[in-house]
Amino acid sequence: MKTWLYRGFLLLVAIMSFVFFLPASWMQYAIPKNSPIQLSQPSGRWWQGSAYLTLGSYAPTTLPQPLRWHWQWQGLPQLVWNHPTLNPQQGALSWRGSHWTLAQQSLLLQATSLRAFHASFDPLSPQGDITLHWPTLKLSYPLQLRDTLTLTWQEAATSLSPVRPLGTYQLQVHPQTPQHIEIKLSSISGPLSLVGQGDWRPSSGWHFQGEAYSTEEMADSLHELLTLLGPMQNGRAQLRFPY
Repeated sequence: MKTWLYRGFLLLVAIMSFVFFLPASWMQYAIPKNSPIQLSQPSGRWWQGSAYLTLGSYAPTTLPQPLRWHWQWQGLPQLVWNHPTLNPQQGALSWRGSHWTLAQQSLLLQATSLRAFHASFDPLSPQGDITLHWPTLKLSYPLQLRDTLTLTWQEAATSLSPVRPLGTYQLQVHPQTPQHIEIKLSSISGPLSLVGQGDWRPSSGWHFQGEAYSTEEMADSLHELLTLLGPMQNGRAQLRFPY
């Protein structure tokens, strides 16, 4: 009996040692392969380490500062991280007994980062500031997000137009079910207005329909840009995806 207890103790110590020394690269397995943000160049251990954030898969861009994280115990396990592009810089993922809670936070990026995600941004050469905000999220299995994510493009500009800035725009992402996501585009300010709505379903992918139009004062200056954005109808460019 004592021999089996001794062997069991040694096995437990060996397993705990193995888990303790797992490298930070194991944190990469927690991120889906199709996620628009990935971890690269990890260092340290899974429970305390760092890695760089790589954006997009079309033309991957790696942010210059590393993301740093550590696990801590606050009655229940909690993963805490910090990065200078986040607001607040420190975020947390906390276990609540039956689900995980992701604290509200915003990711701040230069609009040039959009070129990392899709080829359609290449000719636009987008400029300005991008903010992705998420509220406090309750995460459980199976994953069912119901909260709205907000993407804001401030002081928007493009190399296709000398008008700067064109405006400030907001895209709201509304998950309806795991199989249906709705999006709504609106303009907050500026001489160029962008409005529209669309959705995503696994069977058909993304669909979007909207309009782009200018103020009367800037109609001549923005006419060429409008014609590039889509076919004109009643002085407004028709925005469609897929075309």
